[in-house]
Amino acid sequence: MAGRASEVNGGRLTGAALDVHENEGEGVRSPLADLPNVVLTPHIGSMAVEVQAEIGKRVLEIVEGFRCR
Repeated sequence: MAGRASEVNGGRLTGAALDVHENEGEGVRSPLADLPNVVLTPHIGSMAVEVQAEIGKRVLEIVEGFRCR
């Protein structure tokens, strides 16, 4: 993440949005966290309504696959 932070700070990237990041949940603050042009979310990208529907369909396919064996 330090490399990504330097790319954003140095202007190589104009910004970043990350849902999953290094050391997530380990109490380590990302070097990207204090940058104004960065959005970090706590691994919740899969919580979108559309994604939840797709996850439900896939889980059903997997369960039905086991039942048909």
